[in-house]
Amino acid sequence: MVRVLHIAPHLGGGVGRFVTNVFGEDSVFEHTFLLLETPLDIEILAASNLDWRCIDQISEPIQDYLRQFDIVQIEFWNHPLLYRFLATLGTLSQCRVMVYSHVLGLHAPAVLSRPVVEFSDYFVVATPATLAADDLRQVGVRVEVIHELGGCERTRHVNAVPHAGFNVAYVGTASFLKLHPEFIAMCAAICERNEEVRFLFCSNDDSSELVQEAQVLGVQDRFVFRERVEEIGSVLAQADVFGYPLSPRHYGTGEQAIIEAMGAGLPVVVLDNPTERYLVEDGVTGIRARNPGEYVEAIDFLQRHPEITKEMGRQARDHALTAFNHEVTRGRFHSIYRNVLDVPKKDHVFCIPPREGLNDASLGVRLFLLSQGEEGATFEKALGSGEDAVYWRWKVSRMREHLVASKGTLVHYQHYFPEDAALARLRSFIPDTCSSTIF
Repeated sequence: MVRVLHIAPHLGGGVGRFVTNVFGEDSVFEHTFLLLETPLDIEILAASNLDWRCIDQISEPIQDYLRQFDIVQIEFWNHPLLYRFLATLGTLSQCRVMVYSHVLGLHAPAVLSRPVVEFSDYFVVATPATLAADDLRQVGVRVEVIHELGGCERTRHVNAVPHAGFNVAYVGTASFLKLHPEFIAMCAAICERNEEVRFLFCSNDDSSELVQEAQVLGVQDRFVFRERVEEIGSVLAQADVFGYPLSPRHYGTGEQAIIEAMGAGLPVVVLDNPTERYLVEDGVTGIRARNPGEYVEAIDFLQRHPEITKEMGRQARDHALTAFNHEVTRGRFHSIYRNVLDVPKKDHVFCIPPREGLNDASLGVRLFLLSQGEEGATFEKALGSGEDAVYWRWKVSRMREHLVASKGTLVHYQHYFPEDAALARLRSFIPDTCSSTIF
């Protein structure tokens, strides 16, 4: 049997559910997952059919271990451990490499960097929207699309539970790197229009800033905030609509939360961002609002037209069970794997491009600058000297999204490179106040 080794920082959240659904029951290809850190959800992985181990459990030289597999598949998103692994490895000898991008890749800090693209034999994106990325058009590697559709096994049998009022559910990150920064304000505007609407907010992240904003706007009694909800079907069963307004610069691709909400029979209301255009059919499985004001109107419209809401929910479930079926996704991977196997094994080199004045800098800041794409130049100039640097430090001071402790931000890189003086200096330019406010 053909052996595929997946290299990933971890397998949490939507990525974990996606790979479990798609690869856990694969009887054609053999899959092993090599994780670069100990996962938080060990119990979930242990209950899955995935063969996984942490990198510190590999006793033999890593190059020898990697060569045992027919295909090495890198599960890519901007994680410091992944970049450090590639940089430390330097050259991956005599392998076939496929990179699967779990991020949209159009906006920092979740861009596709040229060295990662060039490292691959096949670069596979998780949404057609990623094809607009500059480095994909400029680098001569094979590019394919496998939409990140992990199925809706957890929610396909959800039945609506009778409840009072009109409930709008949200399941996902509480970080404004993904969630629209005006989320609570939009909800407050909906509350002004309609006394029947309540919001069910579920996230594994710290939601305290959202709770505080709801209190400030006087709508805290219209919210139920919950953390670490494993049986998400019990929440969706009490919802009438899935409200999922994301930032225009968000990094998401397949959006497992949307897929599972549709599987539960809920119409989805989103903003008309590139990723969502490939997931929600406007007026059929949900509503794609053009702006925050229209999002508010869309929720109000659905509350006032229950028959339309029910019909959209029915159509959403039918669509999810067919178009978002994880078995279709698995078949697409099989097709790409067969193409990859036709590529002769060769050496793959990961190169960090030179930066004038920073070539002697420590690895952490060099990888951080690389991972930010074009925005890396702003941080690089802020590290310089002279009067010009003052302006670039001011620019960096406005990038408060980089105080979020994940998703490839400055603070995220600091966590894995705590002794890096240049990263600490960049961090000192950003004030702590309003740490999660992007706009």
